[in-house]
Amino acid sequence: MFRLQEFLLVTAAATALLASSLAQAAGVRVRGEITTLADTTATVTNTADQRTEVLLAKDYVVLVYRNIGLDDIPDNAYVGIPSVTNPDSTRRALGLVVFPEAMRGLNEGFFEWDLTAGSKMTNGTLAQVVARAGERVLEISFGEEKQTVFIPEYAQVSTFSAEADRKLAVGDKVVIFADDTGASLTGKYIGVHANGGLPPL
Repeated sequence: MFRLQEFLLVTAAATALLASSLAQAAGVRVRGEITTLADTTATVTNTADQRTEVLLAKDYVVLVYRNIGLDDIPDNAYVGIPSVTNPDSTRRALGLVVFPEAMRGLNEGFFEWDLTAGSKMTNGTLAQVVARAGERVLEISFGEEKQTVFIPEYAQVSTFSAEADRKLAVGDKVVIFADDTGASLTGKYIGVHANGGLPPL
């Protein structure tokens, strides 16, 4: 049986290194299905049938995401929430990811994102959860700012860890956190979901 607390127990040094590396990445995300995998090159095809070639680092790391319940989120957890603006100017989450504790503070703030048109990302500390009319309302703090985000029932809530034994294969649905060198895209960190779908970010 999946246990959240065991899942979040990642070696502090390894997770801190992961956080540092992700923070330094250029911020290019390649989403889709791996349709070819040859040597160190993966071709990722998205839902629009667009293909992107990514060079995989020799020591690439697979981050495996698993869904959890909203009630499973630890108090004051550090979270990432991609969201869009509602007609009334409130924010509606497209998903929610709980970071391992050693990654607290990674890219903290509110900034542009590329999950869907007009989406943005909030990385911050979960301050409060309130149920309201079938939706969950979260208050997130980052720096001196606070933000309220609605979490629809259909939004995936997940957490992740690096799994050294997990290797990529054709057919995997991935989010590759890639570094754009100008000549090519290079990916060291690749997110996959345990349920076979795309990670919700």
